[in-house]
Amino acid sequence: MKPRSRLPAILIAGFVALGVAPPALHAASAGKSFPAAVRRNLDEEARLIVNLLQNYHYSGRGFGDVTNIEMIDRFLSELDSDQVILSQADFEFMHRRFGHTLKTVYIYKGDMQPAQEIYAMFIEHANRRFDWIEKRLTEPFDLATDRTVSAADLAPSTDAENEDRRWEWRLTNELIDAMLAGRDEKSARDFLADRYRKVAGYGAGFDPYEVRAMFLDGIIRSFDSHSGYFSADSSKEFALEMAGAVTGIGIEVRKEAGRTIVDGIDPGGPADLDSDLQPGDELIEVANEGENPAAVAAMRLREVT
Repeated sequence: MKPRSRLPAILIAGFVALGVAPPALHAASAGKSFPAAVRRNLDEEARLIVNLLQNYHYSGRGFGDVTNIEMIDRFLSELDSDQVILSQADFEFMHRRFGHTLKTVYIYKGDMQPAQEIYAMFIEHANRRFDWIEKRLTEPFDLATDRTVSAADLAPSTDAENEDRRWEWRLTNELIDAMLAGRDEKSARDFLADRYRKVAGYGAGFDPYEVRAMFLDGIIRSFDSHSGYFSADSSKEFALEMAGAVTGIGIEVRKEAGRTIVDGIDPGGPADLDSDLQPGDELIEVANEGENPAAVAAMRLREVT
C-alpha cells in the first residue's frame, strides 16, 4: 500500500467500527442504519469535507468540476478494481441511478445513501458470482482445449452470458496454474474453492462505517488524486505502515482482492536470510510461535501486520 497525501494541515477522522469478516457474503450490513445522533455527526462531517474541498484545498479546482459519473466510477472501481464482479451494465445502471443527483441531492447534504446502495448491489452480485463459482468447481473442465483466449474474451460486458464465459476462462486458467504448481485436479479444485470462500468473506467484511469511508475517499481522490480520506482506523493502519510494523520479519505486504501479497523483501532481513519468500507470494496463514495458525484472507492489513 502506498500512502496518500491528505488535505493540507487538516486531519479528517471518521468513526469506524472494525469487525471480523463473516464466513460468507451477505448484504445485511449494507442496509444497517446509524443511530440518529451518529448519523447527524456523520452527515456534518461529510458536509465539512465538501466545504474543505471547495474552499480550502490547495489545488484551487472547483468541486463542481468533478462529475457525478467520475465519482460513481471511482467508488465502483474501489469495490471491484479488476471489474470481475460488476459488469459494464452495472456501471451503466448506477450512472442512470445517481448520474444527475449524486452531488445535489446527496453529497452536498452529507447523505451517504448512494454508498450503501452501490455496496448492496456489489454484495448481491458477488453472492451470485461466488455461488456460481462454487457450483462450477464441482463440474468438469475442458483442460485439453487449444483455444487462445484474447483480451476481448476477458473484457467486461453488458451480457450475463458473456460474464459467465469470462469467468469460465478465468477459472480454467487458475485451475491449470494450480495443477502446474503440483496439485492434482481434485486438490486444485479444492484449493480454488477454499480461496474464493476466503475472498468472499473478506469482501463481506466491510461494515457501514467502512463503506462510507471508502466512498468519501473516492470522492476526494476524484477531486484530487493526491489527497484522500483517512478514517480513524485507516490512520492507525497508516501509522503502522510508516512505523515499519512488518519490519520484524523484513517484508512489505499489501491487500489485493482479499489476498495478502508480499510486496517486497528487506535485504538482509529475517525473511531474506531465513525463508524462501519472494515478492508476489501470497500469505495464507500467520501464527505466533506455539499458537495455531490463522488464515489472513479475512483479516484487514492492520491485523496482519
